[in-house]
Amino acid sequence: MARKASVYIGDELETALEERHGASDSVSGLINKMVDRYREVCRREAPPLTPQAWCLLFDVLNGVWLQPASMGVRGIPMEVEDGIAMNGLAEKWGVDGEALKTRLAEADFAELTAIADAAERFWARHRDLPSEPTEIVAALNLPSE
Repeated sequence: MARKASVYIGDELETALEERHGASDSVSGLINKMVDRYREVCRREAPPLTPQAWCLLFDVLNGVWLQPASMGVRGIPMEVEDGIAMNGLAEKWGVDGEALKTRLAEADFAELTAIADAAERFWARHRDLPSEPTEIVAALNLPSE
């Protein structure tokens, strides 16, 4: 990826930059600072799950639109419930579906955001990742039970 790129600044990013821009701040510096914090939140808040549960989540979240963030990630438990009930994903991945549904129903916004982020990273790289669930989770640097 290029170190320097042209970026379209949408409304959300523009607002975030305006809220943080001081006399000594550059736009690229602010973006890098915000992304660093976001990545750290996702790293810290990703729930420890079995590799098979992570793969079930990736399977469920393939192509799911999770925007806007204020509402989108809140739909993850429902997507998982549907995937388990309608597509048999608990059996496919050898996961205790009821336990996973309960865990996700209790997840807070930061955990759900970390799950969405992990799924996006998985689908961006899935062709280059190993095929074993344990190796996938390790390659994505996710916490495992």
